[in-house]
Amino acid sequence: MSKMNRVELLVLWLGMCNAIYPETIEQKKCTTDERRTMLYPECMQGSNLVLWCDHSSYTRIPDPDKIYLAKSCRNTEKIFINDSCLREITKEQLEKYKDIEVLHCGWNKIQILQGGAFCKNEKLREINLMRNYITQIEKESFSGLHQLDSLYLSSNLLAEIEGSIFSSLENLKRLYLDNNVIKRLKNGTFNHLRRLRILDLSRNAINVIEEGAFKGLRKLETLHLDENRLVEFDMTILESLCNLERLTLYYNNLRYFSLSSNISFKYLHTIDLSYNHVQFLSDSLLKKLPDLEVLKLKRNNNETSTKRPYVRKQSRLYYAEMKSLSHCVTIHSKGAFAFIVWLVTIDLM
Repeated sequence: MSKMNRVELLVLWLGMCNAIYPETIEQKKCTTDERRTMLYPECMQGSNLVLWCDHSSYTRIPDPDKIYLAKSCRNTEKIFINDSCLREITKEQLEKYKDIEVLHCGWNKIQILQGGAFCKNEKLREINLMRNYITQIEKESFSGLHQLDSLYLSSNLLAEIEGSIFSSLENLKRLYLDNNVIKRLKNGTFNHLRRLRILDLSRNAINVIEEGAFKGLRKLETLHLDENRLVEFDMTILESLCNLERLTLYYNNLRYFSLSSNISFKYLHTIDLSYNHVQFLSDSLLKKLPDLEVLKLKRNNNETSTKRPYVRKQSRLYYAEMKSLSHCVTIHSKGAFAFIVWLVTIDLM
C-alpha cells in the first residue's frame, strides 16, 4: 500500500471516529444509560478558594451552603463545573457566590442564557461556556459584568448575535464565538466592546458582514474569520480597527480581497488568505499595508499574482507563501532587495 493510500485511510478512520464516537457519548450523557458519577465523592474546595465539581450529575449550580455539612463555600473565587449536566444558570443559583471571579461551565446542557443571570457577580473576570447547546442569549444576560475580561462561547448553536447583550462589557478583552452557526454580522454588533483585543469568529457560516459591524473595536489586535462562507472581502469594512495586527481568513470561498478606500492599516503585520480562490492582489492594496510582514496565500486559484516590482519596494515584507499542488514561491524581502525562490515540492496537505 502506498504512503498516500495509508494517509488517506488514516484520515478516513479518524474522521469516522470523530463523527460517531463523540455523538454516541453525548447522547448517553446524563441519561439512565450512563451512570454519571463525580470524579470525586463530592465537590473539592482547594486551599486557594477554588471549587471543583467537574464530571458531576449537577443539573444546576450547587448551593454553597449545602455542599458541605460543616462549612459554607460562599467565599469561593473560582468554580469549575465542566462536563456535567447543567441545564441552566440563573441569578438565584449564583447570588450567594458574591466573590466569584472565574466560572467554567463547559460541556454541559445549557440552552438559554437568562437575563440578569450574573447580575450579583460583579467580580467575574472570566466566563467559559464552551461546548453547550446555547441558542439564545437574552438581553442583559451579562449586565453588571464591568470587570469581565474573557468570554468563551465557542462550540454552541448561536445563529445570531445582538449587540445589546454586550452593553455592560466595556472592559472585555477576549471574545470567542468560534464554531457556532452565525450567518450575518449586523451593524453595531460589537459597538460596546471598546477594549476588545481578540475576536474569534472562525468556523461559523458567515456570508454577510454589514457595514459598521466592527464599529467601535478601536483596540482590536487580532480578528479570526477563518472557515466561514465569505465570497468577497473589502477591508474598508474594518476601517474602525486602527490597531489591527493580525487578520486570518483562511478556508473561506474568497474570490476578491481588496481595499477600496484610502484607509491605511499601519500596524497590520499578518494576513492569512490560505485555501481560498483569490487570483489577484493589487499593488495599491499592498501599499496601504506599510507594516505587512507575513502574507499567506497557500492553495488559492493557481498562483495568486502580485506585481514583482512592488515586492522589491515593500521593505517589511519578509515572508509570502503561495503554494499549489506542484510548486510554491517564497518571497523574501530585506531592505530594498527581494529574493524569489522557486521550490519543487511534494505537498500532501
